[in-house]
Amino acid sequence: MIVGNCGTLTGGIVLLPDAVIDDALLDLAVLTPESLTQWAALAGRVVTGQAADGPSIARSQGREVVIVADPPQPVEVDGDVLEVAGRIRATLTPAALVVRVATDT
Repeated sequence: MIVGNCGTLTGGIVLLPDAVIDDALLDLAVLTPESLTQWAALAGRVVTGQAADGPSIARSQGREVVIVADPPQPVEVDGDVLEVAGRIRATLTPAALVVRVATDT
């Protein structure tokens, strides 16, 4: 499961196509491939920009996401493993961060 509020990964790959950084919604992608073939097909769909849900991927949005895992699983934030958890809750605080972006002149 991937939770975010911006949908573009490193290299310009769009995993969460409906994610908007300032819409006060979290975006969730649930990845469920069960074989190397399914992983390859999923990676191909993501890399080629196929935004529709389908085999091995389902996406949704919400103001809060609660994930329960049994057994507990490693939790990562921006690629860094923080801890192992059996339950996490993710929320957003609207307008908590000011982002300044240069404009084209």
